[in-house]
Amino acid sequence: MLRKERKNMTKGLKEVLDIMDKGSFVEIGARACDKETSIYSPEVVFGSDGVVTGYGTVNGKAVFIFCQDEDVMGGTVGAAHAGKIKRLYKMAQKTGAPVIGIINSKGFRIEEAVDGLEAFADLYKEVLKAKSKVLQIIIKDKSSVGSMAVLAETADFILERGKTENPNVISRLLDILPLSKERENEPGDIKDDLNRLCKGMREENISPVDFLKEISDDRFIQEYKPGIGMKTVTAFIRLAGRTVGAVVGVAGEKGDLWMDVQDVEKIAQFINLCSSFNIGILSAGSNCGVDMEGAKEPGMIKALCRLAENIVKAKVPKVSILMGDWSGLGYTLMGSKAFAMDVVFAWPQARVMMINPNQAVSIICPGLKPADISDKAAEYEHSCCNVDFLLERGYADKAIDPEESRKYVIGAFETFYGTY
Repeated sequence: MLRKERKNMTKGLKEVLDIMDKGSFVEIGARACDKETSIYSPEVVFGSDGVVTGYGTVNGKAVFIFCQDEDVMGGTVGAAHAGKIKRLYKMAQKTGAPVIGIINSKGFRIEEAVDGLEAFADLYKEVLKAKSKVLQIIIKDKSSVGSMAVLAETADFILERGKTENPNVISRLLDILPLSKERENEPGDIKDDLNRLCKGMREENISPVDFLKEISDDRFIQEYKPGIGMKTVTAFIRLAGRTVGAVVGVAGEKGDLWMDVQDVEKIAQFINLCSSFNIGILSAGSNCGVDMEGAKEPGMIKALCRLAENIVKAKVPKVSILMGDWSGLGYTLMGSKAFAMDVVFAWPQARVMMINPNQAVSIICPGLKPADISDKAAEYEHSCCNVDFLLERGYADKAIDPEESRKYVIGAFETFYGTY
């Protein structure tokens, strides 16, 4: 059997070095080789077995990293290949350091047959064990197929391979997240004024991103899955030096921007992610509702159940700001103290409705003339939908000026940290 060393600079090794701090990467398992089986006796075996593994730092933070290397054996998964990645995950769990993986899977190495399947099973089990302990960031090629593409879905964050901003995103995530899920969400350095007013912030037409930038320390924001579920924004912000996960609904007219299945699933995943890192949750915005007709959309009921379960299971501080129109299940799950919120603030023009006021009075007063519906709807809204009603019933804790949102939200989170 002839053994060949890997070329000095393969595509996989270059991708790893592009992410790591210069001079910090230490490769392990560089000479690992595939194995002979009862049906496979290769004349030549290649060092590294199609995957680069090692450790080093990103922005001074210790990480473990692997990259499937298409320049060596096509990056296919064999026993030694899977074993190298498994060892990396075991080391990460011992140290509490994150794992970064670059997946460009062409599937299993057919020649190794069941040896490869068994090795992958052993790897996949280790990855799932690590999920509750360490941060996992996967960069996945669009062409990835098979079991490694499934493994990628275990990660906390999945980035698209080939994007030039990936190193910056990874660096930002390592800066704002606890590197181990077993650590507390400790505050970092802060230069911004905790009581800073959000000058110019008004209720009319403020975008979720602009709102989050205004209340966040030094206008920091890192969106989560920005291209999915376009009727809500999920993002990490910083408040008093701590990372907070924010869910903000997008304002719309007549329910045209109510959440769909993608929104609900994205929020459910985000809530679960925040909970796993001991990160507090801020729910805010307008029209965080679910059209009950839309609940017939395939998968919607199950998605809502997952969201509800994840919110209740999240043992972290939860704060809500009612900013615009809220309704139905969206309010129940994401805005209600009765369900999960620790503190509920409200902007002066916020409304919470079971259904549209015009529809409500049409049902309550079936004989009402069309010309009288709007007047009766205004009366209905004033009596049981507005901020005064919410405050009188104790459904909201305090009405706040939009410009004071930052200081009140910071105070609420600081009060409830350490209570779970």
